[in-house]
Amino acid sequence: MIRKTIGIVGGMGPLATAELFRKLILLTKADKDSEHIHILIDNYPQIPDRAAAILKGAESPVPYILEAANRLVHAGAELPLAFLSLENTDMVDPAHLLAIEAIRLAGYETIS
Repeated sequence: MIRKTIGIVGGMGPLATAELFRKLILLTKADKDSEHIHILIDNYPQIPDRAAAILKGAESPVPYILEAANRLVHAGAELPLAFLSLENTDMVDPAHLLAIEAIRLAGYETIS
């Protein structure tokens, strides 16, 4: 099985990045530390605000997100992810859903 390195474009906000990283660790089936996913994080809180760009026509975050994703790819990430929010509803935890899918795409098993 080929396993991939995940890259997280982070900093939008930093706690969302930390939560996604936490979920990736908690949800990966691993019996020892060395069985976990190789994860690179570019915590880049200077990315312009997404809501301001959409609602007020402020500077777009897209070039900054792509810049961070390119840095991650050049550092060895094969599966770059951008997680933009900690917001969830009563039924959906977006960090959980993204983590589950990323773990599978990276070639690992999940515990749930």
